[in-house]
Amino acid sequence: MLTIRQIALILSGIYLLLLFVGFVLARAFWFYPQELNKIQHIQQREIDSISSLVSLHLLQQLSVTIDYAQWNDVYAFVASNGKLDQAPNIVAANYTSLGFSASAIMNNNGDILLSQQLQDGNYLSEDSSPVSSWFRSLHENKQISQLSQTSGLYRIEGTLYIISIADINNSEGNSRSNGYFLFAKPLSKDFWHEIRNVAGVSFSTYSNPDEHCRPISEPVTEHQQAIQRCLTNPMGQTPIRLEVTIPDYLVPKLISSELFLTYMLVAVIPLALYLIFLGLVTEPLRYVTSHLRRSKLVPLPEINPFPQLRVKELEELRSTFNRLQARVQRQRSELTELSLTDELSGIGNRRAFEEKLQQAWRRSQRHQQNIALILVDIDHFKPFNDIYGHQLGDSVIRQVGKALASCVQRQDEYAFRYGGEEFVLLCYVRNQEELGVLEQHIKKKIQQLEISHKGSPTHSHLTVSFGVAWLKDTGSWLRKLSTDDWFRAADAALYEAKDAGRNCCRCTMIDQNTDIKASPVFQRPPPAL
Repeated sequence: MLTIRQIALILSGIYLLLLFVGFVLARAFWFYPQELNKIQHIQQREIDSISSLVSLHLLQQLSVTIDYAQWNDVYAFVASNGKLDQAPNIVAANYTSLGFSASAIMNNNGDILLSQQLQDGNYLSEDSSPVSSWFRSLHENKQISQLSQTSGLYRIEGTLYIISIADINNSEGNSRSNGYFLFAKPLSKDFWHEIRNVAGVSFSTYSNPDEHCRPISEPVTEHQQAIQRCLTNPMGQTPIRLEVTIPDYLVPKLISSELFLTYMLVAVIPLALYLIFLGLVTEPLRYVTSHLRRSKLVPLPEINPFPQLRVKELEELRSTFNRLQARVQRQRSELTELSLTDELSGIGNRRAFEEKLQQAWRRSQRHQQNIALILVDIDHFKPFNDIYGHQLGDSVIRQVGKALASCVQRQDEYAFRYGGEEFVLLCYVRNQEELGVLEQHIKKKIQQLEISHKGSPTHSHLTVSFGVAWLKDTGSWLRKLSTDDWFRAADAALYEAKDAGRNCCRCTMIDQNTDIKASPVFQRPPPAL
C-alpha cells in the first residue's frame, strides 16, 4: 500500500513524464514540423533562385542568338550558299567579346556554311569542331527543328556549354527560314561562382548525374540537408546535377539544449510549489488516518488537529464517515442477498446455484443421503416470445420461477434460475416413489398456471421438460466424480426428455455402482457452467 507522499512522488514523476511527453509531442507535431516546413520553403526558394538565374542566362543568350539570326546579312549569307562577301559582319571577333566560344550556321539541307570555334586560343576547323559536329548530328537525327528557338545546357565531349539555336530570317520576318544559327558558350567555374554570389546560395555541381536524378522543376516535398536536382535541356537530357546544402546551424533539432533548459524551468518551478503544498496537507491527513486506524469503523471523535484553525474538509470527513459507517452495516446484508437473487424471477440466480451446488456436493461426500438435481426447461419459449412479446415472456419467467420455488419443501432445498428459460432444483428424494411424486408435483404446478401457448407444437398451453440426475446413497465414492459430471447427467436427461417429445421427464440414477462416464451421457458436449 502506498502513502500519500509516495503517491505524490509517483504523480510528480508522472507529471514530469507527461510534461516531457507533451513537450516532445508539441515539438514533434507542431513546432518542429513548422520549422522543417520553413527550412523546406527556404530550400525551395534557393533552388528556384538558381533555376531562375540559369534560365535568365539561357534567355539572354537565346535573345542574342535570335538577334543575330535575324540579320539581313546572315539571311543573305545563307541564301548565297555561304559567300562571306554577302555577310561581312559574320566574323568571330564580333561575338567573342560576348563570351561565346563557338558559332555555326546551317542551311535547311544540313550543310554547315560557317563554323567558328575558339579553343585554347586557336580556331578549329569545321571537321575538328565538337560543336559543329554536334550541330550536324541534330540535323541528321531530325532534331534540329525541335531545338530551334531554344537555349539549353549541353555536354559535348566532356565540356558543358550553353547552346542556343534560332531560325534564320530577314529582319522584316516576312520570309521563310532558310537555316539555323547557333551560339555556344562554355560554362566555367566563374559562371557558377556568379550564380552563387547573386543567389546567395551554397551549392555544388556534379557532371554525369544518374538517370534517377530529379529535375530542378520538381518541388521540394520534404526536408533534407542536401537537396539534389538536375538541370535539364530541351532534349530532356540532364547534363549537370546541383546539390544545395544548408548549414548545420540552420537545421532544426527535435530537442536542443536550449529547449531542454526551457523544459526544466517549466517543470521544476511548479513541481517545487506542489511539493511544498503537499507537505502542508499531508500532516493533518496523517492525523486523521491515525484516528481512523484506532476507530475500527466506530464513530469518529473530533479529528481537527488545529483547534485554532477549523478545517472544513476534515469536519465534513468526520460527519460523512459516521453516516456512511451506519449505512454500510445496513447495506452489507442487503447486498449479500441481492447478489444471489435473480432480478427477473425473484428466486436464486446462477451464482447462488453454483454456491449451493458445491455445498450439497461436499455434504453428500460426507453423509449418506439421496439428492436430486433437476434441470427444467420451458418448452418452445422462443416462439412464445415471438408471438406474445418479451414483456409477456418475462411475466412467464416470473410465474414459472414462483411455481418451481413452491415445489421445494425443506429449508436446504432450493430453486434457481439457471439462465434464459432454464431453471434448476436441488431436492432431497429418499426413493423412487418420492421422485415420481415430485415429478407430478412440478407438472401440476406448471399446468395450474394455464398459460396459453399457440406457438407450441407440443400442447396448447405452456409446458416444461425436465431432466433429473438422482444421487443415491451418497458417500466418499463421489470423490471420483465432480459437480460437472452431476450437472451433465441432468443435462443429458433433459435432452432425452426433449427428444421424447417434450412435456415430460427423464431421470438418470447415479450410485457407487454406476459407471457414469461410460454412459451415453458423456457423449454429449459438456454444458458451460
